[in-house]
Amino acid sequence: MRDYLRWTYAEGSRGVGGAAEVVNGASADAAVPEQAPYAQVATAYAVPQADGSGLIAPGWLGSSFAAAALNVKAYGAKGDGASDDTAAINAAIAAAPVYAAGVGGTTVYFPPGTYKISSSIMVKTGVRLLGAGLRGSKITGNVAGPLFASVNTGTAIAQTSYMILEGLFLHNTSTNGLARAFDFPQISNTQFIRCTFLAVAATSFMGRIAGSYLLDFIHCTFGGATGADYGLFLDGSSYAVNAIRLFGCDFLDSKGGLRAYGGAALEIVGCHFEQLPGGQAAGNGALTIDSWRGGSITGSYWDSCNQRGIVWDSNLQTCTGWFVGGNYMFNCAPLFIDAYGLSWSTIASNHMSPGTYGANANGVVIGPGGQQCIGFPQRLLSGTGVALNVSGNTNLDAGGSQGWKLSALAATSIAFQAIIQGDTAGRYVVLADGTIAWGPGNASRDTNLYRTGVGQLRTDGSLYCAGGVSSGGSTTANRPASPQNFQQYFDTTLGKPIWWDGTNWKDATGAVV
Repeated sequence: MRDYLRWTYAEGSRGVGGAAEVVNGASADAAVPEQAPYAQVATAYAVPQADGSGLIAPGWLGSSFAAAALNVKAYGAKGDGASDDTAAINAAIAAAPVYAAGVGGTTVYFPPGTYKISSSIMVKTGVRLLGAGLRGSKITGNVAGPLFASVNTGTAIAQTSYMILEGLFLHNTSTNGLARAFDFPQISNTQFIRCTFLAVAATSFMGRIAGSYLLDFIHCTFGGATGADYGLFLDGSSYAVNAIRLFGCDFLDSKGGLRAYGGAALEIVGCHFEQLPGGQAAGNGALTIDSWRGGSITGSYWDSCNQRGIVWDSNLQTCTGWFVGGNYMFNCAPLFIDAYGLSWSTIASNHMSPGTYGANANGVVIGPGGQQCIGFPQRLLSGTGVALNVSGNTNLDAGGSQGWKLSALAATSIAFQAIIQGDTAGRYVVLADGTIAWGPGNASRDTNLYRTGVGQLRTDGSLYCAGGVSSGGSTTANRPASPQNFQQYFDTTLGKPIWWDGTNWKDATGAVV
């Protein structure tokens, strides 16, 4: 199995019935005694940290939580990977006072060990479930449902709030397709910090958030279920999921990483999507967003996802107000960013490299389902695909003094191109020097219009006007100084039209005038 650790701790000597485990030279249980059900944390106690110090100061528990911890081992949990610790963990959580009116907010601490459970653990408001690191405190079980769950009352109001899950490794070993790492309907104001979530046999998702708001996922990992459609599902099908933030999270080894449906305000920063081969329902990608208003995807990384990297899966223009930029995408095919159903959004510059998964991969496609999107130049490192393809009814509403500006190295650089699917060349092209050119779409452009002097436009071919041609005119003294061949001019002094034959002005009879 893939190692889902960002950092490790020193393995201690604890066995079944053995001595206290030693972590970085200090006992992990010393300051949180197992014999005291409710132990005040008066001094720093040993819990492994990323910097290797192994110590956490009491204030690290957070100002919103009392400086006290309930140790699950004091309630009978063994943490030996064999004993059933379900009742002990539930007892410790039940002993924690519910956070209300400034009272409560207790930490339930899981010392290093493997805690086996046989049914879902129900979380509750105001409790912090604190482990000793991503593998230090492992909660595992053969549970047909979720390992951790919250109460769903069927109302639109979140019922469980102000929780923290930190430093825990949740691993559901059930072969049931409905096995989950967690399922949290109707929670709010909750943080998931440095946790790992695995459900090896999950089919639709490994973890689900439904009808919830104000949640943070910080340095969490979702991985290990190759049959799961997604690692994390933000489910707004019954009640909206709003104000969700993901920072530095990993999505690995499932069909797709994250699906967000039915919500508002999703922020994805510095996340990692890798080895997500696809195979979920049609219209999805490594990151799938549907019916979601407002969000940003920045500074994130895709690698070896044999499917589209980001998909806005909506034909009803319900995905609006997005900003996407500064991402790196490698080995995704056949399209990196599919903004078919995205509107009123900005796709800023991203770096994309097809790698071995698709030399013909395209970069960004906007439309025809979306409208009013701005697509800035994209970097497509190699291959024969198109870096930025704007098609269909997509248009630009500038909303300011300038709609689009191109600073090009060469006069022949293309500033704008319109093409029909199946064409091999642009039918309508605007070059950087202002030339407008037309072609049949399957051959070189053969008609153009460009400036040749002050107040002059020229075409190298012929100009046909079904309704006739009208031209300017004035007095004999104001005739054009540098007329074009066969240019028409109405001389008001003579009271008749005249033409320039390349040498002289002549009237309709051929006489020089």
